[in-house]
Amino acid sequence: ADDCAFAPCLAGYYMTESGCEQCEENSYSGAGASSCVTCPEGMVSSAGSSSADDCAFAPCLAGYYMTESGCQQCGENSYSGAGASSCVTCPEGMVSSAGSSSADDCHPGTERPVCDCWTEVCGYCTDPRCSVGCLRSLLGWILYDREWL
Repeated sequence: ADDCAFAPCLAGYYMTESGCEQCEENSYSGAGASSCVTCPEGMVSSAGSSSADDCAFAPCLAGYYMTESGCQQCGENSYSGAGASSCVTCPEGMVSSAGSSSADDCHPGTERPVCDCWTEVCGYCTDPRCSVGCLRSLLGWILYDREWL
């Protein structure tokens, strides 16, 4: 009776004192294993996985996107929903902080370029995005702060 032994376990299972047990989630084993191997950090697998190839990165949270090396945070002026493979750029003129998770996070930029009335920058300050505007008077150009209007 002491010569009795369990048959080797199938891949996805490991040997215990009472027989074969299935590997838990986020681990795997080959045939005949005495233990399961944990998937690399940040990777997941279903219970009973039979090889490292079964380990995959968990879907990314909103504000992140999947790369070959795992989840990366979306940069400024972009966003992503959960499970994204890339980030979406905010519409032109809109900004967002890094890690934004929806288009609702995009908002008009508050920083405006400062204009120089004597150059073509901002079309001689006629561009409404400029923080300083220019008015032409009989004396020449007059600067004004758009926030005061």
